[in-house]
Amino acid sequence: DARVLPAFHNWLLTVHVMSPIPVARPDVERNQSESLAHFLSHPAAANPMPATQEQATTAFSSPYWSDTSQRPMAEAIHGRQMGNYLERFRPNPYTRRPSTGELASLRGVETIVICPNWFDDHVIHRCMSPLTHGLRKSGGRAVRIYRELLRGHTRPATDWQDQTTDIFHSEQDPITDVASICRELRELKIDFAFHPEVVPINPSSWMASERVARVQATGYGFPVTTGLGTMDYFVGGRMVEPESTTGADYTERLVLLPGLGVSTTPPPIPEVLRTRPVDDDQVRICATASKAKLGTEMLAAWNAVQEGEVKTSLTFFSNMSPSEAAHRSGAIGRLLCHGEAELICGIPRNDLVASMVDADLYLDSFPFGGFNSLVEALVFGVPVVTLEGQQARSRFGAAILRKLGLPSFLIAHSYQEYVAAAKRLIRDAGLRQGIRDQLGSPEQVLQGLADPDMSAHFDAAVTWMRDQGPKGRNDLPPVYIEAGETPRVLSV
Repeated sequence: DARVLPAFHNWLLTVHVMSPIPVARPDVERNQSESLAHFLSHPAAANPMPATQEQATTAFSSPYWSDTSQRPMAEAIHGRQMGNYLERFRPNPYTRRPSTGELASLRGVETIVICPNWFDDHVIHRCMSPLTHGLRKSGGRAVRIYRELLRGHTRPATDWQDQTTDIFHSEQDPITDVASICRELRELKIDFAFHPEVVPINPSSWMASERVARVQATGYGFPVTTGLGTMDYFVGGRMVEPESTTGADYTERLVLLPGLGVSTTPPPIPEVLRTRPVDDDQVRICATASKAKLGTEMLAAWNAVQEGEVKTSLTFFSNMSPSEAAHRSGAIGRLLCHGEAELICGIPRNDLVASMVDADLYLDSFPFGGFNSLVEALVFGVPVVTLEGQQARSRFGAAILRKLGLPSFLIAHSYQEYVAAAKRLIRDAGLRQGIRDQLGSPEQVLQGLADPDMSAHFDAAVTWMRDQGPKGRNDLPPVYIEAGETPRVLSV
C-alpha cells in the first residue's frame, strides 16, 4: 500500500536493520541483508521520501556486513534520499553566514581539503595526509566543519597548522547552517576540493552532497563509494582494487595511483618492547574491530581459531562505550565460547600499541578489514592473517602483506582458509619467528610500506582531474596515473 510505504521504509532502514546490530544471530543478519535487497529492488526506492541521518547511517553500516558492491545502497540512500532531505534546507531563508574571519583565509584559494577529522593521530589524517603534501605546499587549505560545542577542542594537524580554516555550525540548526556555509564557499569559486572521507556520522556527507568546488574527489578515508553525483572522482590504489576492476562499484570515476592509494605514519613506540619468548606456552591472539565490524561470521571465525587449541587467549579492542559493551557482551560471549577471550574498550592508542607488542598473532577483521591497525601490528613483528574479498575495504590487508613479501598463506580467500592459517601459526612457533625475522625492525616495515612518491602521484592525479573537469555519475573505465607518466585508461 503506497500510503504506508514511507513509514515502512523508515522502520526498515532504522529499527529493523540497525537493531540488533552488530551482534546478532546469523539468521537475523541474513534477514536484514535480504530486507535491504528488497528495499533496493522496490519501485518506491527510485523516488523515495527524504531520509533522516539515521537512515543514512544504514548505508554507512551496511558495508561492514557484506563484501558486495555498495553502489546501489549508496546511490539510493545518499544520492537520492539524503539528497531529497537536504534539498529542503537549501532554499531556507534562514542564513547563519560564516563570519568574515572564517572565510577570509579562503579567498583566492584554488584547492581545499574538507575533513572534520583532519588532526594529528586521527586514523583519517594518518593514512590520507601523506597524499596531500603537494596540495599544502602549493597553497591549499584544510577546511574543518565542526559543531559549535567543539570550538577549541581540537588542534589543527601539525603539517597543516597554519593552513587550516575552522567553520562552526550551531547545535540547533546544523543542516541549515551547513547549507549556508556551502553557499558561501561556492561564491569563492574554489577549483578543486578533496574529501579524504565521506561519512554520515559527521558533516562530511552534507558537505560532499553540495558542489562547493568546480571539481570534487574523495578517497580511501572511507573506502566505499559516496553514491553522490556531486563527487566526480574516487582516488584508489592499484594494489588494492581487484586486477579486473571496471570501476562499476563506484558512482565516481575511479582514479588509481601506484601502490596502496594510502600511506601511513609511524606508530608510537612503547617504552617496553616484547619480553615474552616467541615459543611461550601461551599463544596470545589480538585483534581490533570497531563496533560496526563485530559481525557474527567474524566472531565465529575467531572462535573457531581457538577451538581445539590449548593455551590460547584472544584480546580484541573496540571503540564501544562501556554501556554498549555491556549491552553486547552476552551475545559476544555466546559466540566466543572456546579459549579465553577479553574485550577491551576505549583504550588509548599508546596503551593499545603496548598491548600489541606482546601478541603472537593478529587477526584482521572481515568483511571490512583494517589498515592502520595492521600496520601497527606488523611494525612490531606480529604475524597477520587476513581474508581478502572483492571490494577495496576487504583488500588492504592482502595488499600490505604482498607489498612486504610475506608468505601467501597469510592471505585467505575463504572462511576456512582464514581459520586454517591462524591455527597453523598457533601451532608453529618457528613459523611465527620466521615471519618476525622477515619483517625485521619497525623501520624496515615502515620503509617497505612507504612510497616517497605518493604525494607526487596524487598531485599528478589532481592535475588530470582538474583538466578533465566535473564528471558527475560514473560510466567510464578506471584511469591509472603515475607521476611523470602519461595517464592510462584501463581496458575493461
